[in-house]
Amino acid sequence: MLDRIEFLVAEAFTSLRRNTWMTFSAVTTSATALMLLGGLGLIYMSILDFAQSLPSKLEMRAIMKMDLPEAEVLEVGRKIKEIPEVAGVELVSREEAWEKARQSFPTETEGMENVLPDAYKVTMRDVGQADEIAAEIEKIPGQDGVEYFREEYNLIDQAVRLIRLIGAALGGMMLLTSGVLIYNSIRLAIVARSKEIRIMQLVGAARSTIWVPLLIEGFVQGALGGLLAATVLWPAYNTVQSMSESLAFLGDSKSNYPALLAYSYLVGIGAFYGLLCSMIAVRERRQKVR
Repeated sequence: MLDRIEFLVAEAFTSLRRNTWMTFSAVTTSATALMLLGGLGLIYMSILDFAQSLPSKLEMRAIMKMDLPEAEVLEVGRKIKEIPEVAGVELVSREEAWEKARQSFPTETEGMENVLPDAYKVTMRDVGQADEIAAEIEKIPGQDGVEYFREEYNLIDQAVRLIRLIGAALGGMMLLTSGVLIYNSIRLAIVARSKEIRIMQLVGAARSTIWVPLLIEGFVQGALGGLLAATVLWPAYNTVQSMSESLAFLGDSKSNYPALLAYSYLVGIGAFYGLLCSMIAVRERRQKVR
């Protein structure tokens, strides 16, 4: 059994070496398709990470009633923390807020008494839950209203949802396109070897001896394409990251290339597609020669 497996694998790699240009064409086609797919995936992941970080950067303020006792202020903060959609709560005392106001507007605040109340900075888990969080906070006794950019938050939430939808749609189309390209390259390889296959059939070679090496070839070609795609994406990703450092509005967007994830996914997808497309192409070929 092991001898037979060894023979089939050796036959597949011998064929890969013998049909160098066809193998090169299949691998590079697979790599191109998977590189497009992987590049789109990395872009989508970066955008999604940025979108998911927005709730921690955006915040609302829960204003306390003037001269509310400290114990009641702390009780309001405890109740806000219990709201499931709230990610974090930070108390900004009236003294701290007034000191910042005096530093920012020294002339306007000169000689004035502190007129600011205590307040809580509230960060959210999901920007889309801003209205619900505000409604829950407004039910708590002791608070005097919630301040946040309602329309802006709703716009951001809609933009994040649209990004996710577009990313999923483009990813699906790219996955389908990569599958078609890999299938065509492997199908052409089988067509180019039709004479060789026919001779093997005429001399009485077993079906497994004829077709299994072709399946292994497709598997190897797809895996090599994924390996090449992940390798080419690495310096491209680092180049884009270096360029983005000069864009201040992106903030601290520096991140390392997810090498393990990229190699695992692209090599795995390439190998799976290579094997699947080989099976389809072999099945079509077997039906034609019957």
